[in-house]
Amino acid sequence: MTEPRAQNAPGGEIRPVSLLAHSWRKSSYSSDGSGNCVETQPTGGGHMAIRDSKNRPLGAHLFTRAAWQTFVSEVRDSRTGR
Repeated sequence: MTEPRAQNAPGGEIRPVSLLAHSWRKSSYSSDGSGNCVETQPTGGGHMAIRDSKNRPLGAHLFTRAAWQTFVSEVRDSRTGR
């Protein structure tokens, strides 16, 4: 199991987030030789956790779902020329 990370709760307090090892999803763009290996996991607190699958002990970054969806849309649009 990955160590719990902190997330901001309403009111500014910080509470732990459990990032279970079996819940991570590896990006379809990740490959063994590319050096670009990303895993994602939705959290119970409405955030998206992102980590480098080559260096899992470094932990994860947490993003709001809205921020993650904006990022994914921007990447998708840049690939399709929108």
